[in-house]
Formats: sequence, C-alpha cells, structure tokens
Amino acid sequence: MNKIIITIGAIITMSCNNPQRNKNQVLYEITNEVQYMKEWMWEDIELGKVDSAYGVWYLQSLNEIEDKIIQIKYGK
Repeated sequence: MNKIIITIGAIITMSCNNPQRNKNQVLYEITNEVQYMKEWMWEDIELGKVDSAYGVWYLQSLNEIEDKIIQIKYGK
C-alpha cells in the first residue's frame, strides 16, 4: 500500500511542477498508472509471487484510488 501511495504522490508532485500540464492530463496519467499497477498485481497473483489474499486487498485499494480519481476528474 505504501508503494501505491508513494508512486501516486510522486506522479502528482512531478505533474504539479509542470505548469504546461492541465488537470485532465495529470488525472489521465495517474489513471493509466493505477491500471498498470492493477495488471501487474494480477500477474503477480497468477504467478504466485503475491499471496492472493494480499493481492485482492491491493486490487481493492487500487480500485478505490481509481474511483476517487474519476470523481475528481468529473467532479462527482
């Protein structure tokens, strides 16, 4: 979970330092990163690198993060 938070925080920090990027571009990039992380987690679960109970928990957390990003993007 800490890796997820650190990764997303780093992306946001880097994105906010560049005034040429707008909010939608940043949110799009963050959403893509979260989706990549979900894919990696599924692969790790299938390959047995991550216990399925922990993997499902991480996937649920990533889904919640993705939902919050969508809420921010569309103002819901």
